[in-house]
Amino acid sequence: VTTTNPPVAKTNPTVIIKPATDTLRKLPVKVKIEQPAVKTPDVLKTRSNELMKAPIVTDTTVTVRLYDNGEIDDDTISVYLDKKLVLSSRRLTASPLTITFNIDEDNSEHELTMVAENLGRIPPNTSLMIVESGEQRFDVRITSTEQKNAVVRFKYQKAKQNQ
Repeated sequence: VTTTNPPVAKTNPTVIIKPATDTLRKLPVKVKIEQPAVKTPDVLKTRSNELMKAPIVTDTTVTVRLYDNGEIDDDTISVYLDKKLVLSSRRLTASPLTITFNIDEDNSEHELTMVAENLGRIPPNTSLMIVESGEQRFDVRITSTEQKNAVVRFKYQKAKQNQ
């Protein structure tokens, strides 16, 4: 028994000639990723939240340093950034508690909330917040109690270029 293979057709390979320069204009695509909703902690819902300051920053990196204001009297705080706990039950002293975060055009507002865990030996709970962002510096004196949280709302605004 002999078998014959069917004839194979010869094909010419397709040649693609690419232009010397890319003729298609690529447009930037911005995709906004939705963050899941953050459950508001009870301590932020059951106490009043008083806005202490709303600085506008022009640099994308923000560093916050928290010190006990006045006499060091065992004030203890917790700090939330956008309703997420970033410092828990930390004692304020002459050495800073430091928080650094990024802020930009796509995420241009952040809210820092300081919660008094106690009032220390000398009520109310007081702290000095020093904010640095690029060349900017802000001092914020903060007071919080067991009924009132202190809020600082940061907003990013791109620096204007000198012309």
